[in-house]
Amino acid sequence: EAILEAAARVLAGESLAGTWRLNVADLQADDTGSLLGWCLEVDVHAPVITEFTCDGGFQCVLELGQPFELEFSWSDVDGNASGWSIQAIGDGFEFQAGAGAIQPPSGSGTIPLVGAPFTCPQPPCADTAILYVLTLTDTTALESETRSVDLFVL
Repeated sequence: EAILEAAARVLAGESLAGTWRLNVADLQADDTGSLLGWCLEVDVHAPVITEFTCDGGFQCVLELGQPFELEFSWSDVDGNASGWSIQAIGDGFEFQAGAGAIQPPSGSGTIPLVGAPFTCPQPPCADTAILYVLTLTDTTALESETRSVDLFVL
């Protein structure tokens, strides 16, 4: 068991990609044994979004022409959070509001994003509610649970 724990420490943080082989040898004389089975348990964790805010709160109310800031923080015990994506969902629309890489991959951090002011090309414009949904990914393609903030444009 101690050998397996030492091997786990050596392999911590290594890529899971590739072929895995188990080599077993009985180097003691005058005894016999059998390996009846084996498995490899991989202990990986998805990144966790610890906070996602709009102008410092979990929702924000803006007037047309007013800039805003989205900010998110994360933690990742594996230390390999590598990317983020934000979807914007409103009444009758959905679009990719932003995406980016976390370089180098990291176990924690905070990223601020400045949003361009909303405009109204053909007044009158109705009030709009937008839900921004954030997802993080890591280098093994694991995704975080989503977090969201509400933004209201008046």
